Amino acid sequence: TPKSVVETNSVSGQLSHVRFGPWATVAPHTFLSLIGRRDDMRAAALTAPATSHVVGLVAADRTPPAPLARALFATARKLDLQSAIERASSDR
Repeated sequence: TPKSVVETNSVSGQLSHVRFGPWATVAPHTFLSLIGRRDDMRAAALTAPATSHVVGLVAADRTPPAPLARALFATARKLDLQSAIERASSDR
């Protein structure tokens, strides 16, 4: 049975406890690079329940579109964010 022994309202504090103490936590896999893995550390994926999130970009409907908004949307269309996240995760 899990027993909470440390409380924090800081992600950096949470990661510090995991990195330098005998603790465990639940955190996004993208935080692994912030922790700095040790040989005695193990990351386990939480696979159930399966979840997904939709992320969107929103900009005012203007003609002509703002140059920065146009550039942001053009860049976003080229990204394969899911693949980038999976590559970063497999490097750990």
